[in-house]
Amino acid sequence: MAPSYFARSAGWALAQLGPAPIHCLRPADCSGLPISLLNPAFSNFKFILAQPMPSNSDATRAMAVAWNLCMTMPKHFKNDTLRKEALFTRLRGLFCGRGFTTTSFGSASPAGALLRFDGSIDVVVELKNEPGAAGDVYMQCASSFEAAAIHQLKNQGSAECAAFVVSVDGPNLLICGGFKDDGVSVVEPLSHWCSMLPDGLGERQEVLAKHLYALHASLDQLKAPARGKVSKCPRIYDSFQTIDAKTRPLEFISPYKPRGSHCLLLFKAKAAIIDEPEEVLVKVVRGRYGEHAHRAAAQQGFAPKLYGVAEVNGAPTAYVMEFFSKEEGWMPLQYTSLQSQEQWKLLEAQSVKFLTFMRKNRLVHGDLRPNNILLRVKDSSVELRILDWDWAGEFGSARYPLNLNQEAKLPGDAGELITEEDDCVTMTDWLKKVRDPSFGLLY
Repeated sequence: MAPSYFARSAGWALAQLGPAPIHCLRPADCSGLPISLLNPAFSNFKFILAQPMPSNSDATRAMAVAWNLCMTMPKHFKNDTLRKEALFTRLRGLFCGRGFTTTSFGSASPAGALLRFDGSIDVVVELKNEPGAAGDVYMQCASSFEAAAIHQLKNQGSAECAAFVVSVDGPNLLICGGFKDDGVSVVEPLSHWCSMLPDGLGERQEVLAKHLYALHASLDQLKAPARGKVSKCPRIYDSFQTIDAKTRPLEFISPYKPRGSHCLLLFKAKAAIIDEPEEVLVKVVRGRYGEHAHRAAAQQGFAPKLYGVAEVNGAPTAYVMEFFSKEEGWMPLQYTSLQSQEQWKLLEAQSVKFLTFMRKNRLVHGDLRPNNILLRVKDSSVELRILDWDWAGEFGSARYPLNLNQEAKLPGDAGELITEEDDCVTMTDWLKKVRDPSFGLLY
């Protein structure tokens, strides 16, 4: 399907029902890994955007280009071609004279592309003369990137393609990241739309300048295609820091979706914790994570061992921890069958020990539903591990997230403090429900 038709609602709505949709968030379930996990250039863009504008020659150029664009792009242009010429003329100042070329990639002929000497793609641009003209320029951009990436993978023998994708809708500009390997195409906005309209206070010009500066400063980090990387896994974490500040290599194996879990950013990986590589679990988290509570519980055998973290500027944090497999006998509480009264007593005793430990150390967890309670049952023993320490922390400071799912039916509400009583009520109530013979029919 030509990108110009994909831009129309009738086009993309049909195409996205196919076996290989572009993961561009339209519709919302067409989503891949967060784009900042797929190439260091994208996480670097986000990091730079969050910093104050520096005082250097590149920033000065970006500011000058932004002011020129804000004086030029609000004008009336008779057609796409005239607007495109005005845009690319001003952008030459940002890229030190490097120009955008009009190149066809199979069925796609984007407004322009910024190419390297070897023909690999740095930036793909699509443009509509006025907002709402002939469909969604963002969707057209996504389709054009995919066509350009397929062309690069085929003609250069590349393993993957990553490029910046710029949508221009009249006087509005959106910078996205685009990524493709042999498994999936992902296009996602890296920030919000920038308005290329003049501002007497210079605020809109400064916002645009910051975006342009971040784009230019991140181009060099578009990695050369990497071979041997696993599809649908992060590309930016090659190592992690252990608790004792040692750097260890980290190799992703596959996405991991345990039964009963709703977390989408779990991965199996290999890491040399001591000597030989062993299988570990990597959890990618944006924002707060109860690292202190997790470590404290792990030291007492109540949680997976937390081996270390991988941090990249502008990207979420990856927590590397002990992996408990089904093959070793570990199962979530709601899928575990306890055959005897003695086993139930052992589980209840383990639960009391855990809750007592948390209370004595003034720690709270917040989400002790059965999918976060892992068990390994043998004839005369029941082992317990608590998962998902995202909300955990010290009593009096840890809170439920603002986007708390009300269907979870937890004791607290969004934004409220997590209490020791909340953890006790949640865990004991679920143990009672799971013990009920009708539980398997209701869950």
